[in-house]
Amino acid sequence: MSEKIEQELLSIFPQLYFDAQPIFQMKADSQKVIGYELLLRSTERNRFPLSFFQQVIKYKKLHTRLLQWYRNEIFSLLHPNEETKISLNIHPQQLSYPETFLMLADLAPYHDRILIEITEDDTEPSIACDPKSFLMNKINQIKKMRFSVALDDVGTGIHSLTNIAPMLDKIDVIKFSPISLRVLSQKEIFFLIDFWRNIASNRKIQFIVEGVETSDIHEYLLEEEIFLQQGFYLDKPSPANQLMRKK
Repeated sequence: MSEKIEQELLSIFPQLYFDAQPIFQMKADSQKVIGYELLLRSTERNRFPLSFFQQVIKYKKLHTRLLQWYRNEIFSLLHPNEETKISLNIHPQQLSYPETFLMLADLAPYHDRILIEITEDDTEPSIACDPKSFLMNKINQIKKMRFSVALDDVGTGIHSLTNIAPMLDKIDVIKFSPISLRVLSQKEIFFLIDFWRNIASNRKIQFIVEGVETSDIHEYLLEEEIFLQQGFYLDKPSPANQLMRKK
């Protein structure tokens, strides 16, 4: 990496912040926030800084800087909010760095309040053909620190059923999102929701449907007694530091 590119990436760090989106436990006549998913954002466009993130996780020095930022932000959110629970997205590429596990070790005192979400993204070099060989050891390391582990966006990316089936005994939560499946009909999306709900139920794994953006999906989930939901229809993400202060 050239010094110019490194300096450009370093200049983005002051723009970073976490949005937080509530995860709801729905009931017949009420809803309760049971946690928040932290979503990395940049003030430049108030969205996920994809290009920045993809470059940073390729380089140990910059990635370590990002982890330090993660750690500081999470401490500042959890320390004054003793009841708050969060979920933190970890890209599989990040699991190739020992520094990621050092960060988790620092956060381990909050293990019962942090859900580690492993995203569906591939790594360089690719692990798409056999993610179990790479991920199982990493998941075991995380579990030894007593964190709960989720697989994000099951059915997409490296999280196909074939790939994740051997790992499900180690997993606490699976999350399904219809957002990337908009080419499918509503009937087909409902079929997939039922499919993954049954997998989760059979394995005694929590099942969360995120990307709930319409009343149709929300009402269907209630009819099917799928009560863990997250999405714009229920509540949009907002800056984590502001959201936590409201509590």
